[in-house]
Amino acid sequence: MSSVFKAILFFSAIISFTGIYSQERAGLVLGQYNGVNALSLNPANSFNSANNWDVQLGGAHLFMQTNYGFVTQSNLFKLLKNHESVFIPERRSDIITHPDTMVMRFNENGNTRADLKAEILGPGFLFRFREKYTLGLSTKFRSLAQNFNIPQLANFYVAQNLAIDSTYSFPSSKASALAWAEINLHFGVAINESLNLGATAKYLGNYFSTYGQIDSDFDFSQFAQDEYDIISGGSFTIAYPENVEAGPPGIGLDLGVTIKDVFQENSTLGLSILDVGIVKNKGEKITYLFDTDLVLDSENY
Repeated sequence: MSSVFKAILFFSAIISFTGIYSQERAGLVLGQYNGVNALSLNPANSFNSANNWDVQLGGAHLFMQTNYGFVTQSNLFKLLKNHESVFIPERRSDIITHPDTMVMRFNENGNTRADLKAEILGPGFLFRFREKYTLGLSTKFRSLAQNFNIPQLANFYVAQNLAIDSTYSFPSSKASALAWAEINLHFGVAINESLNLGATAKYLGNYFSTYGQIDSDFDFSQFAQDEYDIISGGSFTIAYPENVEAGPPGIGLDLGVTIKDVFQENSTLGLSILDVGIVKNKGEKITYLFDTDLVLDSENY
């Protein structure tokens, strides 16, 4: 079992976080009493509030999802309390003797995905004046890590059953991750009773970023339990900051519009462009070359 996980970790080290997205919590930010929190989905949502002012003391958001695998006969609290009791079968066909056993099952059909998003919300406020303007200020710390294209070869059951002396192609991919802080200035204007516009200007404190890319597909074959022969050469690039201290600041912008009574009475159509901006880190960018003379031993990874 350990050699299988080492093989998966080896290949996972060079696959990608293919995108960075920020909205997975519509139910927490829509409504009449969400205030500052509603601006994360659309800056024009400042006019949705039933109150003329709103104060945010703090908060936290955490979102995780994956179709790489799942645990049967479980829930979040049971899994956290009894995670050491989870049974991980080496093959999908393994027989489970007790029906209440928590079992880790894995996807083996096609590419899979996983993503994790976390936010710590700091103090903030929002108030409406002259009936047609809103102004606010808020702070938060954010981090994102995502992979929406884990190659099928890296899925557990597939990686575990690679045939000796068979050739496989590992696809090209990209990787990135980012952690940063925001100081957000919010402004909104009501053009009329139906049309509202909003904007959020962001001062970004950059704490960590990393990037990796496999430039092209490469072929390999497994000729022993933990050893792989590279058949086609290629290169991969890794970039990382010089240290974990905060990098130079960046800027960002959110824009949004809401239109009321579009399809029927009491309906609202919202459109927004979010997280447009830039941050930079000073650091190293290294390109590694590998060729057909390379033999990889996953026991070393």
